[in-house]
Amino acid sequence: MPRFGLREDFHSLSVQDLLEARDHYHVHLSHRENVIGTAIGLYRIRTHDPDATDPYAKRSRGSGQPRTLSNTVVRKWSWPCVLVFVDRWTSVAELRKSPSAMEDLVPSRLYLPDGRVVPTCVICSPPMERSGSAMKRLTFPSGAVGGGFPILTDVQGEEHVGSIGCLVTDGNVVYALTNRHVTGEPGTPVYTVLSGNRRKVGVSDTRQVGKLPFPQVYASLGGAKAFANLDAGLIRLDDLRGWTAQVYGVGQLGPLVNLTESNISLDLIGCPMRAFGSASGALRGSIMGLFFRYRTVGGVDFVADLLIGPRDAEPDGCQTRPGDSGTLWCWDPGRDSGRHGVGTACVLLPADGGAVGRAGAARFGGTADAIRPRHQSQSGLPRARRRPGSRLGHRPQRILGKSRSLQGGRLRV
Repeated sequence: MPRFGLREDFHSLSVQDLLEARDHYHVHLSHRENVIGTAIGLYRIRTHDPDATDPYAKRSRGSGQPRTLSNTVVRKWSWPCVLVFVDRWTSVAELRKSPSAMEDLVPSRLYLPDGRVVPTCVICSPPMERSGSAMKRLTFPSGAVGGGFPILTDVQGEEHVGSIGCLVTDGNVVYALTNRHVTGEPGTPVYTVLSGNRRKVGVSDTRQVGKLPFPQVYASLGGAKAFANLDAGLIRLDDLRGWTAQVYGVGQLGPLVNLTESNISLDLIGCPMRAFGSASGALRGSIMGLFFRYRTVGGVDFVADLLIGPRDAEPDGCQTRPGDSGTLWCWDPGRDSGRHGVGTACVLLPADGGAVGRAGAARFGGTADAIRPRHQSQSGLPRARRRPGSRLGHRPQRILGKSRSLQGGRLRV
């Protein structure tokens, strides 16, 4: 009786279901020799597989061709699943030749004690060598300084390079937002280069946040032994004259997009993103997964809120380089036909692909509001003032959250 039989349909699975299944199988998966990370998302179908165009076609199983972020797509019929990233692809036929290697086979289903079943999707993401020196690609401001431009710090006799994310304010003082590992210890002088001259622009502020227990950031999403890597730091600016609130290559920012454990969902998968890194220049990608668990040390896991990968037509569009730490990634609804809005929204990310985030801004000891150059005071300081009746999507919105990126289907290490 087919009507009452079991059939494969996982569309009712929630974010909580996926995270619970991943936590339940975490030790099991992490002991696989080639597993390098996990996330939650939607099942990715190879572009040449029959079910990439026909939801009723038989799904391809055991294919020898690697499934990567570059040769796969997400469709409306893609299941919620746990994404499992491996550094090398081994087909089932190859595994069967070596019985001992079968132990490294990633299970296609994860079974929870209460009977729930969660599918997995294995993605091949071989390591990618870091690019060369970022200094050769840096573009320093010739006039006003703002988001997207480089900043410099001196650490142990070496010059470190990062990017300015955007300007923020607590209502009294204006800061430049970037990564904590860019700003360094509180009181560290921060520089840029203007008209060929190295100039101090401010100092690292005491309000910064690194890693926080995952349950402290997302109270209802589990992860008792995990840390959310927020990596957010503020630069207290010496003089606001000569600064602009616009982000180079992106434009002016709009209201904050508020994501919490109560409203974050798989609808974020596929959102097109753009950014401008001081080393890489224009960057374009899309959200591939949520809560990317990218490292385990001493029994403690490290999690990024978002996983950003290449867009379908731009496989190399999100290749970040050293010097991009602190870059602000922005939602690009102009390329997002499936969602409302005509502006851009933003997410702050570091060079390792990590993004600074929603929880970070809330834990600086006050609210961090972005400065938008709607009006200028007589002194030249941009005043943050919202236009009456403005709506989400009409200007760049900031989505604050930690993230990592994969480039061309490869995980940069």
